[in-house]
Amino acid sequence: MATNCKQLNVGNEAEKQIAEFFKKKGYWAYITPKKFNGQPVDIIAGKNNILWLVDAKHLRKQDKSFDFSRIEANQRSTMKYAKEYANNQNVGFCVCWENCPEKIFFLHYDKLIEIEEKGRKSAKFEEMEDFECVLK
Repeated sequence: MATNCKQLNVGNEAEKQIAEFFKKKGYWAYITPKKFNGQPVDIIAGKNNILWLVDAKHLRKQDKSFDFSRIEANQRSTMKYAKEYANNQNVGFCVCWENCPEKIFFLHYDKLIEIEEKGRKSAKFEEMEDFECVLK
């Protein structure tokens, strides 16, 4: 139980860090409430008719990649539907990694699918983009 509380606290901090990053870039950012059956995305952010749907992930120092087993089914379906039915291209995962606390990594949903189609189950940090460059 204590581990779950610690993980929840770390996850909440990652969400806050990412929401604050959006706000510093002039976006309105909203952390979605946690529900019993999960959140479809952690953060919704918008500015000038640009809408972002992102899920926040926190990785420990010893993690060498972002393991896709951490992605929930409702997160996948939300991102898929946002792209297919709302034509929203700004969907993916913001990853905070303890080894690089000043940087937020971004794995676009399309990149996730591309990597999975190659039979892989994780993304290396060098395959993710610097969210500072993505968001501008």
